[in-house]
Amino acid sequence: MLVILGALPYKRFMDSISLLRFFFAFAFVLSLMWLLSIAMKRFGYGKLMTMQKDKRRLKLVEYLPLDSRNRLVLVSQDDKEHLLLLNAEHSQIVKTDITPVKPTSGDTA
Repeated sequence: MLVILGALPYKRFMDSISLLRFFFAFAFVLSLMWLLSIAMKRFGYGKLMTMQKDKRRLKLVEYLPLDSRNRLVLVSQDDKEHLLLLNAEHSQIVKTDITPVKPTSGDTA
C-alpha cells in the first residue's frame, strides 16, 4: 500500500512533464509552419497559384439571387457569356454562347 501511495506523486509529475513536452513540441511545429509560410511568400511561391487580372479568361459579370436557394450567374469566358442557374444541390446551364452587350455612351451604370 505504501508503494502505491508513493508512486502517485511521481506519476502526476511525469504527466505534467509529458503535457509540457507536448505543448513545446506543438509550439515548435507551429513556428516551423510559420517560418515556412514566410519563406514561401518571400521567394514568391505564393504567386504561382494566382494569375494576373488581365490574363484571366473567366470573369463573373453579374449575380442575381432569385430566392434563398437559387441564383442566376452570368459568367464571361473569352468573348462569350454563359447564364447559369445555381443552388446547393445542382447547377444548370440556362443559356450559352451569349454575345456580350457593349454599353453605349448614353448608358450610366
